[in-house]
Amino acid sequence: MPAQAFKTILVTGANKGIGFHAARLLSEKLPSTTILLGSRSISNAESALQKLRSSSTNQYTNLIPIQLDVSDAQSVDRAAKDVETKYGSLDVLLNNAGIANDNPKEVFEVNLFGVKRTIEAFEPLLKKVSDPRIVVVSSEVGKGGLDLMTPDLQSTFTNIDSLTWSTISDLAEDYLSSSPTRKWPNPAQTYGSYGVSKTFVSAWSRLYAKQHPEIRLAVVCPGYCQTDLAPQGVRSAEAGGKSVIFPVLEDKWEQGGFYRDAEPLKYIS
Repeated sequence: MPAQAFKTILVTGANKGIGFHAARLLSEKLPSTTILLGSRSISNAESALQKLRSSSTNQYTNLIPIQLDVSDAQSVDRAAKDVETKYGSLDVLLNNAGIANDNPKEVFEVNLFGVKRTIEAFEPLLKKVSDPRIVVVSSEVGKGGLDLMTPDLQSTFTNIDSLTWSTISDLAEDYLSSSPTRKWPNPAQTYGSYGVSKTFVSAWSRLYAKQHPEIRLAVVCPGYCQTDLAPQGVRSAEAGGKSVIFPVLEDKWEQGGFYRDAEPLKYIS
């Protein structure tokens, strides 16, 4: 289905950085589509939108802020009900929200559990449309972490036919309990909890894509972008935003595939 036919798109973590540019670009390319800017703080989203409008002749009237904290189950459920009440369905869910800090539990709560929680909450609304799509923003850092893991863990994460959420969840809990007092049994610790969380979310996304062929799903990497999360990044946040909206605007990509700048990537070397 052409992207111009989409009625409603939700972008999480959209009040700044890659998510904000992704939402802005979608607004410009799809002016008849409602683009929902998911943000933990509705005031931050409104401020970002006001600043954008004041600096452009384009008033971005199709950009609508919505309160959504992916780490809070009640917030996610409220947002899903709000979207259902106002719009009835959802065409595209772009899971961009992500964090990186020194608290592994917080990182996994957003980067893994938050993605799963949000997708499952909006799944009924996605199933109401003819061409539902999910985009999960991951990172090649997750691939780097997987490359350094022990062979048995590599096999677990890449063998999607035998992978289960129970296995992923158990491994996540094992990883979280190992930090910082007991090292997890692989060198991926050097990538920190952010990188390891991306290994996990990429694997779960592939599993979801296999289990739900009726919903198209792609995993994307924005590249190493200069954002609050990575001030030393070498790409602009706008370039990252352009990279992650590729599966929204284009039709020719594989279910469960991994992409950066519209080019396919491997999950493991």
